[in-house]
Amino acid sequence: MKLIITFGLVFFALFANVTAGDSKNCFCKVALAGEKRIIQDLGSIDRQTNWLSVPCSRMVNCPNLCDQAVKVWSCNNKDDCNSLSNGKKVIQHYKASVCYEGFGHDEMTCGVNC
Repeated sequence: MKLIITFGLVFFALFANVTAGDSKNCFCKVALAGEKRIIQDLGSIDRQTNWLSVPCSRMVNCPNLCDQAVKVWSCNNKDDCNSLSNGKKVIQHYKASVCYEGFGHDEMTCGVNC
């Protein structure tokens, strides 16, 4: 009986370790509006997790979150933002894990409308 329980616990531990869940991240970067050249990496700004698999439909808010993160960064880091952008407008670049990625449409000036 002990052997069966021990085997069951070991099997469960192995299974739980392999299928402990899935996660997808929303990555965000700051880019120059015209050139779309990346000037600052903001890293992962959101993470979605699920027991089995995270569907891409859970990542639909990634562009909005990235847009907000770029706005906050450009306001809180006005000097760095102006230095990296040479006074040009910036936009966001988001990547929703393996689901999709793209550039934003809302151009912003560093430190304006904060």
